[in-house]
Amino acid sequence: MKRNGIVILALLIAITKITAQPVVLVSSINPAVDPALLKQGSFNNCIYKFTITVANAPTVLTIIQFTTANTAAADITNYRLWYNTSNDLADATSIAPAIVTALGPGIHIFTLTVPLVLGVRADPYNFFITTDVAGMGISTVSNILNVVAFAAGDFTFIGTAPTLTVHTSAGGNQAIVAGTTADPTGKPKKDSTARDVVSNQIMFLNGYNFDFSGQLASNYVGHLNLYSPQPIKKGMVRWIGFNAGIMKLNYNNNDTVQNMIVRENVSIDPLQTPVNGTKYLKQFNSYTTQIKQTGWSYYIQPLFQLTNLKSPQKIFLHGHLELFTNKFQVTTTISNLRQDSAIFDTSKPVVLRGNLGGNQSVLKNNFIDGYFGGGVTFDLQPYKSAEFFFQPTIGWTTGIPSLSPLRTTDYNARIINSTRKGSGFYLIRSYYIQKLTGASTLTIGVDIRGYLPTYSPQTAVYMGVNINTTDILALVGIHA
Repeated sequence: MKRNGIVILALLIAITKITAQPVVLVSSINPAVDPALLKQGSFNNCIYKFTITVANAPTVLTIIQFTTANTAAADITNYRLWYNTSNDLADATSIAPAIVTALGPGIHIFTLTVPLVLGVRADPYNFFITTDVAGMGISTVSNILNVVAFAAGDFTFIGTAPTLTVHTSAGGNQAIVAGTTADPTGKPKKDSTARDVVSNQIMFLNGYNFDFSGQLASNYVGHLNLYSPQPIKKGMVRWIGFNAGIMKLNYNNNDTVQNMIVRENVSIDPLQTPVNGTKYLKQFNSYTTQIKQTGWSYYIQPLFQLTNLKSPQKIFLHGHLELFTNKFQVTTTISNLRQDSAIFDTSKPVVLRGNLGGNQSVLKNNFIDGYFGGGVTFDLQPYKSAEFFFQPTIGWTTGIPSLSPLRTTDYNARIINSTRKGSGFYLIRSYYIQKLTGASTLTIGVDIRGYLPTYSPQTAVYMGVNINTTDILALVGIHA
């Protein structure tokens, strides 16, 4: 999915190089924003506004830098960049990671999360720069913040270099006044958004999952996910989004339901036909079965948002359509608890286990099935630059493997039952995302998948790093 996006972007750049040259006008009113009073502890205060008009040919914007003249860096906690096709900050979209360091007077640089394609249109594109003011005891009353006028060198485009004209003015002085430690009275905007982690996003997770049921083990986890809760911003469609992806996980567990102690008779020499006087062993043996499951999940989930579109705490109803492939490996280990020798008597025959396979057997099987259901999705922001995603799902699957041990002979060999049958299932998918330096994030998650009504669940705990799309584009020179 990412590759397709990169290819489309590369084609667009190639087309702009062989077609007409874009004509770009950057402008603002005078002053760019009116002088205003900013309360201590207030959020999302608009400190600069400008527009970009594109004519003749489309262009692709990647970087915007701006210069501030403020009294002290400690007065504020961040700068944010917003974009909208209409002149409305309340409905604007964040298009770059927040700037949270080096906030004092001087140059600050926004690198767009995804290069922004600006097509030819009569109406201008609208951009807003906002800030959060530090609370009482940190920011200083009467200190000033403003943004100076832009210059042509403050904008970076890729593809055919546009004919660029910049007519902007400085923003009016923003003076800090007494407030509270946390008084969110600044200009409202989408998601109120201190949310640095998610909106519409692509996840490319690379990590490991861990099994602590026996010895510590780890395996590769991969997750390519496109999460778009609000793909279109018109009418009722704004409430409908989707979540789709491909995920590879390893499920490990020791299933105590399948552990048992068995009394059995075992040949000392399995190749010898027992006759009168042949020695054999009477044993009490423990059978321990471990199930390992590697799964590939191909899923798409339509989302319907229940909470306010502007709330950073999002709750959805979701449908669940999934193709799930399983590779099962069942390992049965036989451990002797107690034994004694005995003499075979043909007048009182007993069944002897040959023990040809040793004390451990490994059986494998592969399955592919459809999963259909629904549930509730919680996409929560516990604090700035973090996300908690929790998604319980319940539904019906076209078939499941039987994970219970079967008595195929009198020797208690364990296998996976290949009989296919439909069944109810449940899936609990949750993960915590923490923003790292730059645009990448650390993800810690757990998947719990089970079959109704009695099968034991398969559990996978994993940790990995999500490579942001901006970083991938940079690798191929898009931001050059």
